[in-house]
Amino acid sequence: MKALISLDVFCNYVPKLLGVIKCLKSIDYRFTKYLLFLLIATNQIVLFSQTNENNFNKVTIEVDGETVNSVYKITQDHQGYIWMRTNLGLIRYDGIEGKKYYSDASSNDYNRIDALYVDSQGDIWVGSRTGLSKYNPNCDCF
Repeated sequence: MKALISLDVFCNYVPKLLGVIKCLKSIDYRFTKYLLFLLIATNQIVLFSQTNENNFNKVTIEVDGETVNSVYKITQDHQGYIWMRTNLGLIRYDGIEGKKYYSDASSNDYNRIDALYVDSQGDIWVGSRTGLSKYNPNCDCF
């Protein structure tokens, strides 16, 4: 019985639906062209509505009267300190001031820091060509 009802619905309403589709096809070409232009124009306004302002502030870090010019390696520990291998050596930066730990200026190329790493326990590891050092927060040394 349900098959006959659905067949009746199909026979009675599909021709009416096809008539609506033919009516939609006969809409004026100019109207669709203007509608398409309006859609594209509004999308362009939305795309360019964001500003291109980048609000970056340059941070100058001075340690012992010397300015950091280059940063080669960088990591952050679990306390929020930023550890950097710079042109001055290994620097710990707390957001206000920096503290120097190793000096690249006085050391030869073999003591240069090649790796900075913070493990899952929060320990800071410094790797160089001469070995591996672990930061000890109790004595503030490696």
